[in-house]
Amino acid sequence: MSVARIAAAGPAAAPSGEARLREACQDFEALFLAMLFREMRATVPETGLISPGLGGDIFESLWMQEVGGAAARAGGMGLADLLVESLGPKAAPPGPAGLKSGPAVAENQSGRPGAPLRAAPKAMP
Repeated sequence: MSVARIAAAGPAAAPSGEARLREACQDFEALFLAMLFREMRATVPETGLISPGLGGDIFESLWMQEVGGAAARAGGMGLADLLVESLGPKAAPPGPAGLKSGPAVAENQSGRPGAPLRAAPKAMP
């Protein structure tokens, strides 16, 4: 693709925030799966198929990264979808009007993190 063609496409060609979030979440899942596969591989006895040493270690590391990436692109275990759902714009925390009501929440609306929750005083009969 030529530079002129990219420049002509303008900002519309740039991925949206949601697309970038999905890509980042998928990359995270690929990394997680690669680490998981690497740890699983460590439990399998050596067979001699891959020669021990620096070359074999590098090959196995790159192989696990590729397998993790392929698994994430194929849908993985759903971690990327959960992260997108949790971190996406629809998951924004509710404002003060969206606070849940209840005795413990009603006493902790000071906005200070870590403020103790206290039960609301009971009404006198």
